[in-house]
Amino acid sequence: RSRIDRHLLRPLTFALHRAHRAALGHPRVVVVGVVLVVAGVLPQVPNMRVHLSIREMIDPQMTAATDLSRMEASFGAAHPFVIVFRPPDGTDGFSGEQARALAEWIDGCGRRADVRRIRSPLQVVGVVEDGEGLHAEPRIADLTPASLERLVGTPWQGVVTDEDCRDVAVEIVLRESSHSTRFGRFDPAPVGELLASARADFADRYQGVEVYGAGAAAFEYHSLEGIRRFRLLNVAVVALLLLFARLALGTWRAGPLLLLPLGVASAVVYGGMALRGDPIDLLSTGLFLLLAVAGIEDFFFLSRLRMESGRRWRGAFRRLLLPGFLTSLTTVLGFGSLLASDLEIVRRLGLWAALGALVEWTATFLVLPAVLELVPPARDWTDRRRAWRIDSLEL
Repeated sequence: RSRIDRHLLRPLTFALHRAHRAALGHPRVVVVGVVLVVAGVLPQVPNMRVHLSIREMIDPQMTAATDLSRMEASFGAAHPFVIVFRPPDGTDGFSGEQARALAEWIDGCGRRADVRRIRSPLQVVGVVEDGEGLHAEPRIADLTPASLERLVGTPWQGVVTDEDCRDVAVEIVLRESSHSTRFGRFDPAPVGELLASARADFADRYQGVEVYGAGAAAFEYHSLEGIRRFRLLNVAVVALLLLFARLALGTWRAGPLLLLPLGVASAVVYGGMALRGDPIDLLSTGLFLLLAVAGIEDFFFLSRLRMESGRRWRGAFRRLLLPGFLTSLTTVLGFGSLLASDLEIVRRLGLWAALGALVEWTATFLVLPAVLELVPPARDWTDRRRAWRIDSLEL
């Protein structure tokens, strides 16, 4: 232990304290530098691409990705979206009126410019022989139970209708965009439009009728909806942090100081991702929450140490320089280990989460003291008399 202390911890502690004193000695340089970095990378964030499909998330070197690329080269990229229409429970199937309304809806979808092709029971054809020879004609006339029963025993049973020939499945293959967008070559917005149209024009008109979607295009649509809702969750987390900081530390000044390191780390991480060309995906959308957890730990230990022990703010920072660094170091190493993953999506998460943890420590122990040096009123961000006691955080 003495050797570790002499050869590693003491030099490390000396280096950390030297950097901390330099930040306090030149606070304007530190703040201006951070502002310039954030201002340089933050404008790039709106241009970030968004990966939604499994095809974009798997590693290009995987066999599945290679096979998929070959298939698309031979048959073209396809974005299938399946809408299933289920008749009311307790009925044999759709009534004549419902069947006609559904057929009109399917016909209307076929006229959309973004629809490549449609497959439904109405498109199933059979071969008929007459005096003039063989010719194809629709297998069924409409979507009533009596007509759908003609699919029993055919390969279409269980594909465009269920095994009982009650539900109707409509596969809509959507076209790719003519130009690249934030979402690649396919924007899943038409999926939401089709779902809304099916529910408004058909399901809402007939009580008990159910409509739900499936397929690769539906996955991409719901992935995008999940990312958008995650943004709302991030906003809610910020509001909760402001409120929790006020309750736990006793002043409203604590919340903005808590969010300052988090904001700097988030700007650097997302701005760096945009500059490097790394996209937002189903994993990286949670980076903000990961950074928030790391930031809460350092700031609240600092605040509780100052509030409970009566230390001056400079003393609290100096006391936790080394412990905070070692804690952040284990976080960096933990996320850094993800760089050994075979999946690129996991490696990206590990890289930016590790960098974010490092930037968060730097912003907490170097940038935040510089701000406090320049803004004296912000130094009293704790008030023990007005704070709720959190015994588990006491040092």
